[in-house]
Amino acid sequence: MTMKEVGTALYAVSEYAEFSSLLALSKAVRSDLGLHPVFLFKHDYGALAAHTKQLDALQFSWISAKSASLHTNYSATGHTDDYFPTYAPAHTSHGTRSGHSRTAALLTGMATVVGIAAAPVILFAAIAALISRRFNIHPMRSMAKRLGKMHPALVQRRYMMILDEVRKAFDIFFPSIVISGQDYSLSITAIASLVAEERGVRTAIVPFSMTPTTKELAESLSGNRNHMLRGRLRSKLIRKAFPQWVNHYHGRDYIRLSLPELLAAEELKLAAPVPWLPNSGRATLLLPGDQSFEYCARAGIPREQLRVTGAQWSDSLWNSIQSNASRRTELIEDVDLHTAAYRTKNRLPPVKFEEQAKILLISWPPDQSPRSPTGLNSFEELSSALAEMLSRIHYSGIARVVVSLHPTLIGRKLHADLKEQGVYVLDQDLVEVLGCVDIFSATVSSTLLWSLQLEIPSVNFDIYRYGYREFADAGIVDAASVPELRRVLLSLIKQPQRYEEVKKALRQNRRYWGMFDGGCTKRILNELKSLARHDKLEQGD
Repeated sequence: MTMKEVGTALYAVSEYAEFSSLLALSKAVRSDLGLHPVFLFKHDYGALAAHTKQLDALQFSWISAKSASLHTNYSATGHTDDYFPTYAPAHTSHGTRSGHSRTAALLTGMATVVGIAAAPVILFAAIAALISRRFNIHPMRSMAKRLGKMHPALVQRRYMMILDEVRKAFDIFFPSIVISGQDYSLSITAIASLVAEERGVRTAIVPFSMTPTTKELAESLSGNRNHMLRGRLRSKLIRKAFPQWVNHYHGRDYIRLSLPELLAAEELKLAAPVPWLPNSGRATLLLPGDQSFEYCARAGIPREQLRVTGAQWSDSLWNSIQSNASRRTELIEDVDLHTAAYRTKNRLPPVKFEEQAKILLISWPPDQSPRSPTGLNSFEELSSALAEMLSRIHYSGIARVVVSLHPTLIGRKLHADLKEQGVYVLDQDLVEVLGCVDIFSATVSSTLLWSLQLEIPSVNFDIYRYGYREFADAGIVDAASVPELRRVLLSLIKQPQRYEEVKKALRQNRRYWGMFDGGCTKRILNELKSLARHDKLEQGD
């Protein structure tokens, strides 16, 4: 039963998967704490129309940082470990740090002088933007956007406008707490948490995926010329003025944001104390397990900002345990019907599955273009090779193969192509099916931690060569190419001893990586209640 609404909770959203996680959490927070959900989307959120329709249907409120138009139903250093930043200050604090050194002041001053000298660029960019918008001239629009990102004054002005929009949202909704799934310098969460701090409101991060790391950030920017430190004088000044913004990775020095963005983050107090460490801002972190706690503490986040609660998805898996057996029977029936229909259509001989044939669930790898898959030239080649390999396993009768498509692949031609090759594609959410299978494979995905909690032997199909060590540390098997994946899968299917070895490793490690007792959501809600402003909540007690 939903209690009377006694306040609001503001949910800051940057990514699609983050929205899905926060939407599920917002329903529990509304029911348990009586806080009406208000979703704040970043200014360039791509799925705004689709996701706000869901909120409208639920009568939840939302706002875009791009504009304060409201939709509301509410009436009231020196190390070599890539997982840690190259520079990590001994004492972290928030605020403008550009004045902490003469070099930083000099660099800021130089950028200001350059900005004044390049003042005509502002006028040109404004005129170009107006003309391109009036006559729909895409090249001119693109050029105007690039100029806008290069000019320090324009960048700072853009974020000041976003700050103003978020302050308007706070003036309307008076949130009791800000909740998000992640936090980075200059992100919508950083902006919302700054405004929250000004109003005496706390911020909580409830991660929607694996605990993000410095290596993940560095890998995402690896090879990006816009983030490489180039030019001797420029590099020297930035290293000396803002050492915390520089990270050494794979033989190169990278800057976390562009210099205009860096200066804006410092000036507007939107910089995390350790910019290369995700979630190192103002928020309290509600973490899935001890592994996350130890990493965050060691990387530089103060321990008093860390809480171990478990993850909400863990409870979803826990609650499905009782029905796994019946759903497994239904899944086998569906797969066999699909197989028989495909066999009949293509005049193939009958498929005789072994009596104890395992169910193999493959979460299809996403398209990471322009990054190429190992040993292949494109995502299309990867899909073709993977489909052929899985089809051979399935129609040999040694295992039933089931495929779950990555959300970014829904609606693409791939779905039809897989059906043409006789591959069974799930039409259910992964969390509803995972407990029914015997072997699971995914590509550098937090869903592998789901299978870890269920002690399902799993494979991290690292076809794009990210090299994250978390999976192997947890007991999950790595495979970096289609041939290697085939060898690993066949060993788990055909060799009972190998299967039990992997299962035993998962059993030994799973408690360290997460909590699996059905009480995670309750712990999260209790922490959120302790962080929320009590002058709002006590009215509904």
